[in-house]
Amino acid sequence: MRVQHWQQDQFITPNRYYHHSAGDFWSLDALLPARDNQSLKRMPSWTGHIDYVSNFDYPFGAYYEVLNNKFYFIGTDTANSDIGQMVIEHADLSTSGVHQLSSTPSEIGGRHKLNVAAALNSFWLVGSDRDVYRTATTPGGYTAAAYTGGDAHALLTVRDTIFMLTQTDDLYRYDNDASAFASYLDNPVINVEYMMHYRENIVLFCRQPDGALYVYLVDDRPPADLRQLAYIETATGRYVPDDVAASWATPWAIQEDKLFFSPGVYWSSSSDCEVIPIWLFDGNSVELVDKVDAPVVPTAWGLVQWRGRLILYFLSASAQYIYLYHGGRFVQVLDGALTCPDDADLYPMAGELWLPTTESATDGWTRLEDYEDGVFISSWIDMGRPTVQKHLLNLSAVVSDAVADFYTKVEYRTESGSWTQAANTANARHIVATDLGVDFYLLQIRVTLDDNTGNDEEIELESIAATYSYGR
Repeated sequence: MRVQHWQQDQFITPNRYYHHSAGDFWSLDALLPARDNQSLKRMPSWTGHIDYVSNFDYPFGAYYEVLNNKFYFIGTDTANSDIGQMVIEHADLSTSGVHQLSSTPSEIGGRHKLNVAAALNSFWLVGSDRDVYRTATTPGGYTAAAYTGGDAHALLTVRDTIFMLTQTDDLYRYDNDASAFASYLDNPVINVEYMMHYRENIVLFCRQPDGALYVYLVDDRPPADLRQLAYIETATGRYVPDDVAASWATPWAIQEDKLFFSPGVYWSSSSDCEVIPIWLFDGNSVELVDKVDAPVVPTAWGLVQWRGRLILYFLSASAQYIYLYHGGRFVQVLDGALTCPDDADLYPMAGELWLPTTESATDGWTRLEDYEDGVFISSWIDMGRPTVQKHLLNLSAVVSDAVADFYTKVEYRTESGSWTQAANTANARHIVATDLGVDFYLLQIRVTLDDNTGNDEEIELESIAATYSYGR
């Protein structure tokens, strides 16, 4: 009889059904792989509910002011039917508002998440009249419109200036000396849906009537030139959000100097199939990196940065899902069952994620804060001997610290069984279950970090291991 030891102390590649390489694993729930892949950290959960201040409603934008250490949420001042601002202090989460921003225009306009901006010591917005307005103080009343062409679509801050895109895809640059927008590049009509800044270029994502996506680059300094980067042909007859009127989508983000983007959610109402292809541009070429099955038909979805990690999110009226880009794949790390209003979207600011929610019929904000109990599930493990029956002797897990009332539960299942608890130990760094006496061909291990301390302990899962025998 040969006694062998198997151990996993790296967490590199998610969504692996079978374990073939060191670091393969199947799923995470409220756990985040450390950047060095050597441990799994506990993830914050949706915590608390900060009610909207009186007369604030219908949020459609947000930004963070570093100098004032405040979160600003742009919505409707319902008392005056104007654009209003709700303010939350970062230090103690106290609220104030509604601060009236403008009576003209009375509503926001332009492209979602590109219609408000903080730049040049000012706050800018695209009004419902498609003019651009600027205020010298935050919050405060507006000066005269900075652009009065009546066709503004989107705003983009680039270093020490701000760019504006019109509905006819002309690009303007703000001239601070002249206090006005000046023409920067006249484009043919290419149906720009979104724009962002990457390296020394402005990237334009252009949706065509057949669903195809063109990606263009424009120099961010004169002389400006338009260059085609990629063409992603359509792969479906229908898209989300284009076929769902209430949907918002922002599937464009930069992570570690790479540009990630998606042409849309491929959707079929008859087959209940929602697939999201994610593409990557690394400065040299464009390649497909992953295809993600959407858990819901979303009313809002997109890619955002959160604490240096790339997040893919899906929102509906009753469910929220967050995926992490790790090891070249997207793995689901958090789900929620909050109630969201129709105008809900995810807003990353100051290392936090904010979400409009409804609690006890009162609208407000919820953010990621307190830690969840985390669950890790390994891939199916055959110990490199898929056709040989093996005998499980011991299971173990190592966590980063031992704390009273912090439990680590280790479970297992074989190819012919259900989950069975092997150990559930508190106040221990090394959790061990011995003399298990189970025969198996395939083995799967589940570890749950259960925090009953009330202190949000930052304890990490560092490794799991199994001792087994085979042969005579």
